[in-house]
Amino acid sequence: MFLEPAELDSQIVFQNIKDAYEVRSKYFHGESSADSRSERMTLLAKVLSNYARLVAAKLLELALDRENKNRLLEQLDEALLDESSRKGIQAGLRGGCWDLVLREQVR
Repeated sequence: MFLEPAELDSQIVFQNIKDAYEVRSKYFHGESSADSRSERMTLLAKVLSNYARLVAAKLLELALDRENKNRLLEQLDEALLDESSRKGIQAGLRGGCWDLVLREQVR
């Protein structure tokens, strides 16, 4: 949800996170994987770092604006069931530090 205003394809974001989680699971459950050193894993690490950077930047911005943060927290509870709450969250996340971070971001 926090990445949608960055105009990233949600299906690609989901697949990247799923792929990374599968690698993590194999590693922690003792499975050896030749993929762990592949170009795909290197790319996934960079992409997930960018996702984390985008979310962290927005959370830091929200921490500076208590009123916006409190409104967002209220909407998060409703967003899974109510489309208008979801759109309200997306609108609240647009702009601000996104513009700066996205200029630095490689999609």
